[in-house]
Amino acid sequence: MKNTPLLFALASCLLLCASRAQADQLDDVISNMRTGVAVDPAQRKAIIRTTAEAAFNSYAEGMATLYLQEIKAAIVDPEHNGGWPNRSFLTEGADSYFRVALTKALQDRFDKKPDGVLAYALICPALYTGNDKLVDEAQSYLKDNDPFLYKIEQTQIDSYWRPYIKNVLAKEGAH
Repeated sequence: MKNTPLLFALASCLLLCASRAQADQLDDVISNMRTGVAVDPAQRKAIIRTTAEAAFNSYAEGMATLYLQEIKAAIVDPEHNGGWPNRSFLTEGADSYFRVALTKALQDRFDKKPDGVLAYALICPALYTGNDKLVDEAQSYLKDNDPFLYKIEQTQIDSYWRPYIKNVLAKEGAH
């Protein structure tokens, strides 16, 4: 958790890694504008929407990658990194919109290739977003496929994660 500023910087850099092809569309529009070429308003709007969506999806993928690194560190070194699942700035400090994006990015990865670490990683973001069905699915996957992570999750979820997240959400609701 001491590395939060470094990790925040890394996550911010990942935002800038949007698909070069998508960024080129806006570069092309700017180049055309420099030479006096008129830009069709409907086309401009579509390009802005498309490039913004691509950039945000890239950012969400970067958040998922960073969060997975935090989760793995929490599993490997719980004494020094055990708080990442529920205290990461990607979960605790995040806006609800970004929490949903993180949860979706993790779920998309899990849906493509189910894995115990992904199931474990889904639990706290799903708790933050109120997606109890996803929590149950992730727990069920762990129980059936990864007894090691299921045991760790079971020692954390009701004694630490749920109460902590409930408290964070209550404080956010009070503001």
